[in-house]
Amino acid sequence: MIVLLLACSKTDAELTEASIRLLSEGRSTAAAAACLEMKETRAAEECTWHVAASIAASDDTKAASICAPLSEGSRDECLFRVAEGAGRLDGCSAAGSLERKCRLHFYRDGLATWVSADARVGSVQADAEAKMREYGLEPDVEAAWFRTYRYVIGETASDTTTDECSRLPQIPATACHRALEAAERSPDIHRSGG
Repeated sequence: MIVLLLACSKTDAELTEASIRLLSEGRSTAAAAACLEMKETRAAEECTWHVAASIAASDDTKAASICAPLSEGSRDECLFRVAEGAGRLDGCSAAGSLERKCRLHFYRDGLATWVSADARVGSVQADAEAKMREYGLEPDVEAAWFRTYRYVIGETASDTTTDECSRLPQIPATACHRALEAAERSPDIHRSGG
């Protein structure tokens, strides 16, 4: 009996392959079920995240339901990926502990739509604060300022000086200095938000 059970059990690699095949056939529920059969917890989580994110653009409700059986932290990551895959900022509110991270991703990805080609770090204050609020972020979130300045320095104002950063209010100034340091370390990474 035990030998028969072992012969019938599939490896995580086989379940991954089955999940990919089922997903390609449009059978996302079955693909997610194959993920959850995996013995290695992390592999099962990552497989489930992939399945949910893969269908999010076409059916974010179904994608969110695929996340439901996961533990809280893993479910938050899954729902974050669903929001991104669906392109829906309002989906971030379901991402629990990762809601702010989710909103920061949407904010970062939207910078190119409103930062002008001639922007300087000191000229984007008011617009940045308004956009942060629009994305559900408070202007005291240093990470949002970092992403703003990393984009501005990388895309429009590569000659930004530490003096320009120092003239900003405290939280934006700290973020600006960090963005300058990041630009010096990785000058080719403009929109990464690091």
